[in-house]
Amino acid sequence: MDTDTRPTRTSSLNFGGDHGTHVSGIIVGDNDIITGSAPKAQLVGMKVFRDNSGSAYTSDIVAALGDAAYIGVDAINLSLGSPCGFTEAHSEALAYVNEMYEKLRQLGIAVCASAGNSYNASVVNQSGYQSVNNPEYGVLGAPSSYDASFSVASCETVSTPFFTVNGTVFEYGCSISVTSHKIRHFSLQLLGDNEEFSAEIVPVGDKGAESAYEGVDVNGKIVLVQRGGSTFSEKARVAASHGAVALIIYGTGDYLFNPAVDDDVTLPVAGLTVHQGTMLVQMAEIEPIILTLSDGDISYPISDYSSWGPVSDLTLKPDITAPGGNVFSSVPENSTYLREKASSPA
Repeated sequence: MDTDTRPTRTSSLNFGGDHGTHVSGIIVGDNDIITGSAPKAQLVGMKVFRDNSGSAYTSDIVAALGDAAYIGVDAINLSLGSPCGFTEAHSEALAYVNEMYEKLRQLGIAVCASAGNSYNASVVNQSGYQSVNNPEYGVLGAPSSYDASFSVASCETVSTPFFTVNGTVFEYGCSISVTSHKIRHFSLQLLGDNEEFSAEIVPVGDKGAESAYEGVDVNGKIVLVQRGGSTFSEKARVAASHGAVALIIYGTGDYLFNPAVDDDVTLPVAGLTVHQGTMLVQMAEIEPIILTLSDGDISYPISDYSSWGPVSDLTLKPDITAPGGNVFSSVPENSTYLREKASSPA
């Protein structure tokens, strides 16, 4: 066993970081500021990264896994990896890698590995999208991709509300007050004292202009319009004047937004992406579309940077998702604390 694992000053200055301390705090933090998932556990640190670079040899990682098993750990956290992994190391020279992970599985040691932070295949593709001629979507990193590993992806710690339309879930952004900047909760406004709410969504063209309502019955219904042409408040006032019970505005980009409305606007207002809005318009052309929502309809979406599969042999990965976006934990600088995001904190 190598007992001289103290990093050099060069290593700390050039290749050091707060990642390990941050993840450690999430695991065993135990003070008045943070509480880890296993605050009374004993934490073992295995140094595998070299002093002269930010990378590690596979042989060093496997040696650390063996040492961890030798001293009798119950679980192993691997905050490392390489994108686009396989279900096992595909090389005779790396047979010892597969043997080690299989031995850990036989010993009942949980190997929890970060799925990685490579987003998805469409993002890393030079064209900006995934070609139908190359349906390889897996960017999940190894060793998280290995059969013997428990692959962990990241989700956000901030919840996002959603409603359902004809069985399809749509996350949305609530409106905010222009003056106070307070959130106006779309679901709470519609639910009132009820546990459930439903109403038909009616698309209105020309970005919700007054003239576009001619011949369109929106009384007691939810109006769907596109962003632009007038302010959010003006769109809401026009919709309310025609008897609408709510207004949904979809934007011009593929991101959720929070429509800012004047304080005198009482109509519930929500914001969608252009993709979501276009989808609803197309659905409405086929059949009536009914929005339903219930008390407590919120989600914690997958972090956009968190890698996902499937693996090359179509094994579905990651195995589980946990909070990794903007997690508050310890960092080494001046013994302070910060919010950081990655798949490893999950």
